[in-house]
Amino acid sequence: MNMLIETNTSSNKLSILENELRNACFLAPKWMQLELQGFWYGLISFAITYAEQNKPFLPNDVSIETILTHADESFEGWPTHWLEPILHTFLSTNLSLDDLNTWFETLDTIFRDCVPTDLNIFIVLQNGDILTEEQWSRLYEAIAFVPPSSNISSKKNTKHSKTRHIHGKRAITPMRCRKAITHKKQKPTYSFIKLS
Repeated sequence: MNMLIETNTSSNKLSILENELRNACFLAPKWMQLELQGFWYGLISFAITYAEQNKPFLPNDVSIETILTHADESFEGWPTHWLEPILHTFLSTNLSLDDLNTWFETLDTIFRDCVPTDLNIFIVLQNGDILTEEQWSRLYEAIAFVPPSSNISSKKNTKHSKTRHIHGKRAITPMRCRKAITHKKQKPTYSFIKLS
C-alpha cells in the first residue's frame, strides 16, 4: 500500500514539473529557456548514471553549476539560483531507471513543442553533440544576451543581419535592419502662377 502511495506521489510531482516546465518554456525569457534545456539534460544524465549504479542521487551530490556545465561549458557563470526548487522537486521523485528514460522522452517532447526552433538546443545535447561557437553566437544574438565569458563576447561583434523564419512563414528581421515604410496617399500637386 505504501509503495502505491509513493509511486502516485512521484507521478503527481512529475505532472506538476511537466506543467511548470511547459509554462516556463512559453513564458520565461529566452535565456531561461536555453538554461532550462541545459539544466534538464545535465540533471537527467547524472540521475541516469546514479540509477545505473544503483546509488541514490542526492541534492548535495552535484551542484547546479556542475549539472549545467555537464550539458555545455558555455553555461558557466549563468545565474542558477532559480533552478534550485526544480532540482529539489525532481530529486524528491526518486525515479527508477525506466522512469528516468520515460521522463527524458517527455522532456524532448516538451522542448520540441514549447521552445522556438531556433532556441531548441536539447536536440543537439541529446544526440551527444556539443554546440559550436558559431551556434552559441547565433543563440546569444537571438536572446540578446552578452555571454559572461570574454572570449566569446569578442566574437559577438561579427553579427550578420539575417531574416529568420520561425513557426511557418512568419519572418523576423533584426530591429536595427528594419526600415519604416509608410504608405501615404499622394496629394495632388498644384502650381500657382501669379498674374500681374
